[in-house]
Amino acid sequence: MGFSKEIKDELLVLCARHCCVCNRPVRLKMEIHHIHPKEKGGEDTFENAIPLCFDCHCDAGHYNPKHPKGLKFSPEELRKHKTRWFQKVQDNNIQPPKVELVKLSFQDSDFDGVFKPVFVKEVTIYNDRNLHKRTYELLGKDPMEFLIDFKKKNDPFSPYSIQFLNKIETYDDYIDFLNEDKIELDDIEKNKDCQPIVHSAPGLINFSSRTEINLSNCVLSLKLSNIGDEVLEDYKVYLTFINASSIDSVNKKRTFYDLHEYSYNVLFDRDGKGEFEPNSNVLVQKDSVLIDDICFRVKPDTKEVIIDWQFLARGYSTNGSIKLKIESVIEDVEKNKFVEKPEEMDEKIRFLPKLDFN
Repeated sequence: MGFSKEIKDELLVLCARHCCVCNRPVRLKMEIHHIHPKEKGGEDTFENAIPLCFDCHCDAGHYNPKHPKGLKFSPEELRKHKTRWFQKVQDNNIQPPKVELVKLSFQDSDFDGVFKPVFVKEVTIYNDRNLHKRTYELLGKDPMEFLIDFKKKNDPFSPYSIQFLNKIETYDDYIDFLNEDKIELDDIEKNKDCQPIVHSAPGLINFSSRTEINLSNCVLSLKLSNIGDEVLEDYKVYLTFINASSIDSVNKKRTFYDLHEYSYNVLFDRDGKGEFEPNSNVLVQKDSVLIDDICFRVKPDTKEVIIDWQFLARGYSTNGSIKLKIESVIEDVEKNKFVEKPEEMDEKIRFLPKLDFN
């Protein structure tokens, strides 16, 4: 008849699905062994049962003191192993081994999980507005002399012409021109676009589109693998990024004129929570599926990004986390402004995204 289901369940709970002899976590690869052999009158009772792994079960066999080779486990020894292990499980709150059927990892096995985004640290320094004028006057020169010569060389029909330069008539106009931000880039608090590449509209001069490469943004490539011995069906993966200021799927457009409607297997909401939904709802053993590239932005002082993930499938669920190390590169840029009382102004510091253009 064998041991009852109630006895087996109680034994497996008490041993936390670890072998009572070698104490290894073995999950499903266990057998309930008769301490006193059944063929010699051993009963199917809790007291006569011990959970063992396959290897220890083979070594236990049936005790024979006259065995010519080796010393097999005696009933007395097995009972002591059982008692001691059950007590250790209770004292240390040992849990059953976790079933691992899936793994979320980097597509590139050589990637070390370190990102090095580049930021521009813009420091605005305030100078005396009349500094240039006094310097030229000490040299006995007209402060506007160099500007007059520069304006003569500024061809308004040239694509390199400096706009509004010919409208500068006085020294104050010139200082205002220097103080004017020709292209005021948004700092990282305003510009949170985490796309690594942006294709802009064609210009008026060369009629070709421009590609903006954002070196402050990070691109992550992940894959989901079935590492177990079961087929996984109707599954999804939920992702939560911790310490990232913005997250999105990488835009698949190749040019500004690319009008193709691309599909994405991972999408993020406004709170930065993502959902991966594969094209096929079945993931067989030893197979993997690629997750579309994910882009994200961090702050310059961020040291680590954590991705908490949850896997849900029919009859199975698990979760885990991936840690990404951030080693930001800071490029210092100095910006000058000319004011009446520079001593009353504090340095202004902004962090900008590092942009490159093709």
